[in-house]
Amino acid sequence: MKKLIPIAAIVLLSVSYLSGQVQLSAKNYTIPDTPTNLVATAFSPTEVHLTWNDVSNETRYNIYTQLNSVWTLFDTTTTNVCTYSHQSLNPQTNYCYVVASFNSGQSSILSNNACATTFVGVNEQTMNKMDLKLSPNPVTDILTIEHQGADKFINLNIYDLEGRLVRSQNVSSNKTIIDISILHKGIYFLSLIGNSVTINEKFIKD
Repeated sequence: MKKLIPIAAIVLLSVSYLSGQVQLSAKNYTIPDTPTNLVATAFSPTEVHLTWNDVSNETRYNIYTQLNSVWTLFDTTTTNVCTYSHQSLNPQTNYCYVVASFNSGQSSILSNNACATTFVGVNEQTMNKMDLKLSPNPVTDILTIEHQGADKFINLNIYDLEGRLVRSQNVSSNKTIIDISILHKGIYFLSLIGNSVTINEKFIKD
């Protein structure tokens, strides 16, 4: 296996055919710094959000995901953009990532790898977000769920960022009040399940 050796400058060899002289010239191709603290966070059954620390000498970031045990480039961001949302994913699936900074034809060493598992999938149909209200959000203890649609919902499930079911209960009206004070601080995913439609929404537990 070849080793990647950082090179601060590459010496270019040029030949003058008119004079027959060989001239040496040097151009600096500085290898950009390696991005650090890459974090992957699942935000829904089909989306993972990436963040990492910015470096000062890059023109873009290359984003890689692991396919068949091989890191494969699938997208890029522009200068100083150190967040990314990977969408249209499969539910309840583990995805792993690395990023590399890029500048003047040179790529940095790959960052630390970060993985996240998308939430449990549900059969979700389009519903106006204005028809569903979670309040307050962020919430400390008592969460109120209100919906105005014509569909009848029968179950309410809450999942954590790892896709684990942490709360489930029946729903009997358009307004449901639940106590979530025992949940740890963080981001959660609420699924309201009916006979013909399921809607999903995120909330923050303070």
